[in-house]
Amino acid sequence: MKNFTLFTLLTFCFQINAQNMKLTDEEITKFKKLENKDFELGRITKYLYTENGKIARESIFENDSIIKLIWDFSYYYNENDSLTKMTEYTAIPDVENEWLNETLYFYKNNSLYMSIEKQENNTKTKIDSTYYNVQRDSLNVILSKTKLTFSNKKKSKISDCKTEVYEYDIDGNVIRETEVSMFELAAIKIYEYNEKKQLIRLHNKNITFNVNEIINYTYDSAGNVKDEITSDLSNNKKVERITYSYNDNNQVKEEIHYINNIMDYSYVTEFDIKGKKIKYIQISPDGTSSIWLYFYGKNDSLEYKVDLYGRKDE
Repeated sequence: MKNFTLFTLLTFCFQINAQNMKLTDEEITKFKKLENKDFELGRITKYLYTENGKIARESIFENDSIIKLIWDFSYYYNENDSLTKMTEYTAIPDVENEWLNETLYFYKNNSLYMSIEKQENNTKTKIDSTYYNVQRDSLNVILSKTKLTFSNKKKSKISDCKTEVYEYDIDGNVIRETEVSMFELAAIKIYEYNEKKQLIRLHNKNITFNVNEIINYTYDSAGNVKDEITSDLSNNKKVERITYSYNDNNQVKEEIHYINNIMDYSYVTEFDIKGKKIKYIQISPDGTSSIWLYFYGKNDSLEYKVDLYGRKDE
């Protein structure tokens, strides 16, 4: 018999709470009808909102012989609609792998200055405290952002320290972003613009993840990005390109991805007459592979996102 622990009690409370977020038979029947010979029902995400329209709950269900809850996020706000708490529950059947995550957010003068994150599973508890600092000039332009994290609320043990420093041109465009992580240079981004103040080139060098790439952008007559070409300087043989096309409302309706001039994937987005996304289709070189459908409810808020996966050949 397993020992009864605080985690067991918390897990039980989260499970009871999660039972209140489930799909009705009517909802399941509705989504099951979306299946056909080519596509099967995948994940279903359900959203709930506060009276002010802020996201209050996000529940993700997996269709694996039966439809079951696998993730559940809850969001809480203060009178200023600033996020004060977020809880995350991973509903894995094996209780040994179940874990809970709760993050509290604290503000000064309506600006985030601290968060406390508690992660807990059946064997251990981890608590991190993170402090945030933003430096601005006399015109309120951000000069730097710093995030300092201490493990298990012990200020003597720093688990992460990250600072981002920004430099601007005379037009107010960011031209350089330098990131220092754990007191060592971690990344540099250099931005270049044209006479229309459009970003035309980004040199992204991330030392931590061994990334060194240049991204070039071109635009159409409406000012939308038309081409995005990424050249990997650490591997000159690899060039990625994304081409974009737009509808009359300047919304991306299609993007095509290439690797070394060979089409990889393309994505097609469909919108309703109000401009809301209703379908997102991923197309592989050998045919459609996945579809995401979006359903809206009160106040045109997203109520469900439904994933349809291409059936695999037997």
